[in-house]
Amino acid sequence: MAALNGLLENVVTGLRLIGGTIVIGALIWAGILWMTAAGNPRQLETARSALIGALVGFAIVVGAQPLAGIITGALGGGQ
Repeated sequence: MAALNGLLENVVTGLRLIGGTIVIGALIWAGILWMTAAGNPRQLETARSALIGALVGFAIVVGAQPLAGIITGALGGGQ
């Protein structure tokens, strides 16, 4: 069971690294969209949507470690 827990921890760590990089890129892209919208309501809505998506992605990346801990505990790895 310890091997499964170690594997799960390594996978989550790797995915958090990849996800964090993607989130940073999405936040930068949303900022560029916002700054280049020039007051156009349609472009502002697109930028707002991109920003919300990036923040949701950030929440998922941050919540991955606690969720993995819950799953590991449910599988009996917390003992």
